Amino acid sequence: MITDEFILSGLILGVLIGAFIGGSIGIAGFFGAVGVSLTVVGGIFGAIIGNRLGIETDKKNIKRKQR
Repeated sequence: MITDEFILSGLILGVLIGAFIGGSIGIAGFFGAVGVSLTVVGGIFGAIIGNRLGIETDKKNIKRKQR
């Protein structure tokens, strides 16, 4: 599926950008705090963005095939 390709490419791009920038962010909650590396955050957001792009592409292809 096209969506899977977008998710994978978004994940890879996000991880590479996060690794290039380096560092981490702190996430604090009611029961403590944890540090998360930007590589992980970049990978998560990259996969989400890739998923959204894949969904939009799939919708366009489905509409085109229905005509």
